[in-house]
Amino acid sequence: MLTIEKFAILFLSLTFLFGGCTAVDENVNNEIKEEETVQEVQVEQIEEVTIDERISEPVEQPAPQTYFYVQIGAFTTEDRAETFKSKAVKKIKESISISFDSPTGLWVLRVEPPFDDKKDADAYRNKLWQDKEFKDAFVVIIQK
Repeated sequence: MLTIEKFAILFLSLTFLFGGCTAVDENVNNEIKEEETVQEVQVEQIEEVTIDERISEPVEQPAPQTYFYVQIGAFTTEDRAETFKSKAVKKIKESISISFDSPTGLWVLRVEPPFDDKKDADAYRNKLWQDKEFKDAFVVIIQK
């Protein structure tokens, strides 16, 4: 049976439980209202900018020039490239350049100056093929 003492304890527990939730709900509602408060925003004045609407004449870019290089070697180190060049200059009359080719990560040796015509570059490469030191020579086409 439900005695008066048990009823009182049950009543007080339920009152506390539901009364406490109401207080929590009120706190949450107050926090939401505080967040919903509109804040004042300061707006800066922006100067008016005038755009010059004149159209300038297009600048003509020169057509890229095509060059044909005969490449005689490619090496992973500059020292190896220099060593090969010192042997090659004894056999080739033309100048030989060494440069680093970023895309391949190799030091390349090319005959200078470049040829303006592919036929001439091919003919020179074919001449170099007669020497076993240059059997891997090939024509590189570069546009500048």
